[in-house]
Amino acid sequence: MTGDVRMGERIGSGGTSDVHAWGDGLVIKLFKPGWEHLAPVEAERASAVHAAGVQCPAVHDLVTVDDRSGLVFDRVEGPSAIGWPDAAAITARVHAGIHDLEAPAALPRLVDALADIGLDGLPDGDRIFHGDLHPLNVLADGDGWSVIDWSGAHVGAAAADVASSVLTIGYRGLHDGPKAEGLHQLRIHAAESYLRHYATLRPGVLDDLRRWTTAIGTLLLEREPETPFADDLRRRWIDP
Repeated sequence: MTGDVRMGERIGSGGTSDVHAWGDGLVIKLFKPGWEHLAPVEAERASAVHAAGVQCPAVHDLVTVDDRSGLVFDRVEGPSAIGWPDAAAITARVHAGIHDLEAPAALPRLVDALADIGLDGLPDGDRIFHGDLHPLNVLADGDGWSVIDWSGAHVGAAAADVASSVLTIGYRGLHDGPKAEGLHQLRIHAAESYLRHYATLRPGVLDDLRRWTTAIGTLLLEREPETPFADDLRRRWIDP
C-alpha cells in the first residue's frame, strides 16, 4: 500500500526503524532501508514472548507501506522509564520479572547463535533473553510497564541478558565529542545502579555475569571499534 491514510504522526525513531501512529490505539513500526529483514523476525519473536506472559505490545499485522516493511502493534502511550528518577530500579524490576518466565520454544537459542559466530562454551539457559533492554525500551503502561523491541529475543541465560543491558546502558552507541565524557559517566552510573538493583532482586542469577560481560563486551568492541571508551569497557568488564 502507498500513503496509507491510517498512518499518523511519527512518535518515535531509532537506528533501524520509525514508529508512527496507526489508526485508533495502534502504531506501525516501519523499518529503515537495510533493516527490512527484521520485520518478520520481530513479528514472530514479539508474538512468542507476548503469548508467554511478558507485558509487551501485541502484534497485529505485518504490512508494507511505501515499499517499507512494517509491524502493527498495540499502542503504549508511555512515557519511557528514562525520565523517571528511579529508572534503573524500574528497569531492573521489569527485567527480573521477565526472567521469572520460562522462554517459549519458538525463540532461537542464544548459545547456538553465538556458536555460529565462533563463541562456544558459554552457559546455556531457559529464560527469555531480550538483548537490548534499557530504560528507553521500558514504557509506562497502565499500572505496569511494557517492554518493546524484541527482534533480538532468544532463549538463554538470564545473566547473559543482564550483561547485555549493563553494556548497552553504559557504552553502546557512544561517540566522541565535547560532551561524551560527561554522558559516559552518567550512563556508567545508570548501568551500575541497574546492576545493583537487579542483584538485590535475583542475586543467584549473576554467578556467570563476568563470563557474559567478557563475551558480549568483546562483541560490542568488534561492532563499534571506534567507541571512545573501549579501554574503560575492557578495564571494567573484560580484563578487570
